[in-house]
Amino acid sequence: MDQLEVEGFLQEFLGLVGKTQKEYPHWRKGQTVFNVLLGLRPSMAERIRGTELDPFHRDEVVPKLLYWLKEQLTDG
Repeated sequence: MDQLEVEGFLQEFLGLVGKTQKEYPHWRKGQTVFNVLLGLRPSMAERIRGTELDPFHRDEVVPKLLYWLKEQLTDG
């Protein structure tokens, strides 16, 4: 993906995270981020599952995950 496509994907991703969080307010932010990623890019979600980038149980890693996503989408 070129830079513009990556930025577009990340905007779409974060918009869907916000929408999903409203639909499931009992989910933590990291849980929502992981579940949205699993829906949009299952292979990427599986690559981070159980790693230091997995936000499902740790909201504080969301910024690191977003950085990783941007790098992966740009390089891949």
